[in-house]
Amino acid sequence: SLNPFGNMPSISLQQIHAIVAYIESHIHEAVNPAHLAALIGYSEYLRELFLRYRGITLSHYLMLRRISHVAFDAQ
Repeated sequence: SLNPFGNMPSISLQQIHAIVAYIESHIHEAVNPAHLAALIGYSEYLRELFLRYRGITLSHYLMLRRISHVAFDAQ
């Protein structure tokens, strides 16, 4: 099948969900993008793949989730 992302490997929604679940369960810890990439077996393309599938950069997603957790915890 054709890969709509050029030479980048494809990534499944299950892999994206695994990354999001890991982030959620480790939201109060330092989350290393290299570790996230290892969770799904990718290294150099994780940031680009996350952006293409989620529409937001990985670092921006992490920041927004942390802000959301801080706001929720403050209530």
